[in-house]
Amino acid sequence: MGVVLGSMTSAGAGAVSANWGVSGQVNRLYALGSMDPFDERIIMMESVNITFYGGSGPTVPINTSMSCANSSTKFSASITPGGCGASSGGLSGSFFLMSYSYSKNDPVGYGQATYNGQRWTSDPQPTVLCGIAEGSSSGGVNSGVAISESYEGSQGSVSAGFPGVGWAATVSYGLVSSVGPGAGKADGSQGQGNATVQHQPIWIGA
Repeated sequence: MGVVLGSMTSAGAGAVSANWGVSGQVNRLYALGSMDPFDERIIMMESVNITFYGGSGPTVPINTSMSCANSSTKFSASITPGGCGASSGGLSGSFFLMSYSYSKNDPVGYGQATYNGQRWTSDPQPTVLCGIAEGSSSGGVNSGVAISESYEGSQGSVSAGFPGVGWAATVSYGLVSSVGPGAGKADGSQGQGNATVQHQPIWIGA
């Protein structure tokens, strides 16, 4: 295990933080008369999570699948870690967008947008279909969540004591047509946004 330093790591212009990983989903097959697996299948996946200052990340259109072809609802990421000792080599390439979130809690300063992506890497490669995306957006700032067919709700909170400052906002919910990058330095404004994208891998026989 090595020490990764933010000052020596790159993940794109305006990136605040990055997480990445490679993991496997193991499916073991058993037969009667033995506790040893008859066979096993390991599905390998790579995942990334990158947070950018608002205005710095990509805009990702949500394109639902209308054929048996890989989804185009992707974003590009390149994480190159640097530091001391042995460390992960990072990840780069295109990733299927799984979720997006935006937050600007401080009226002064920058909002931040987070992109979560995943891809399947083991053979045989699946075809990844994209369904609808649903999400919400609130506050007086552009969250980067473009909502269509929306309906409105509201939310708020406040606590006793000094200064006892809370907030209240109208929230738009509905289908999402695109996400990112959200507002950057928008002094005087606050807001939130999020979206979840339905991506499903399927294995199509020859």
